[in-house]
Amino acid sequence: MQVSANYSATSLSFTSNTSEVRLSLPAAPAGASTGSDRVELSEAALLSQSGSLSISGTTSGKKGAGDIDFTLGVGFQRASLSAASTRVEVDSTGATVTSESLSAETNSSSFSFAMASEAGGADHLNDEISKVSKEMKPAVKEFLAAAGMNGGWGQMNRLLRSVA
Repeated sequence: MQVSANYSATSLSFTSNTSEVRLSLPAAPAGASTGSDRVELSEAALLSQSGSLSISGTTSGKKGAGDIDFTLGVGFQRASLSAASTRVEVDSTGATVTSESLSAETNSSSFSFAMASEAGGADHLNDEISKVSKEMKPAVKEFLAAAGMNGGWGQMNRLLRSVA
């Protein structure tokens, strides 16, 4: 008997915003300076995070059913970019303030699971998944918590059971 499942997902989000405010001043008196000043401030940040967990092992099956080999792979990647700038331009006719911002984020996750037993069809998969799940649970919960995905074990457990 052999059971396996693979899953992967990727998402991308993008937002952009521009706003401009124009302040007008009364006309400059004759002979006044007609120069202009410009100040621009910008900042950008790129963040990236990734992690993976691979677990494999063997546990005993039902009485006389033989050993059950299992392998679990979980991975994720996240990347985000944010940028903002503000520009102030002042001349003899007034001032213009322009603000722009941009943000983008991508998330990718993967899941693979395989379980094999020498027994033909004698295993009741629900029982075997429970045994395998108990073996993996501590490491998977620790990985998910470190990845900022608290509470993810419930989803992982449901996914494992859907394989059965």
